[in-house]
Amino acid sequence: MEKLLQIPLATLYEKPDYWKDMVLPMYRKALFEKYNLLSKGQSITHEFRINARDGTTKWVYEQTIPKVNEFGEVTHLFGMEIDITAESYTKDI
Repeated sequence: MEKLLQIPLATLYEKPDYWKDMVLPMYRKALFEKYNLLSKGQSITHEFRINARDGTTKWVYEQTIPKVNEFGEVTHLFGMEIDITAESYTKDI
């Protein structure tokens, strides 16, 4: 995450939502709507763009899977975020 976002990991522990301001405004609504699905126990995948702290704009692929207990409550989130900028360079063309 440090390499992707170009911020210290400690910042994410102190302010877990810090990275959300990095998401380009045109992608925020759809991304955050998908996050609502997580609270319902649904897995999500999404591609969006961020402005990393070093000023670079990157494409990010995210996959998040919620772990649900026997009562249907989400107890944990497991996920990954990958820089797919090199694979996505034609998306803006």
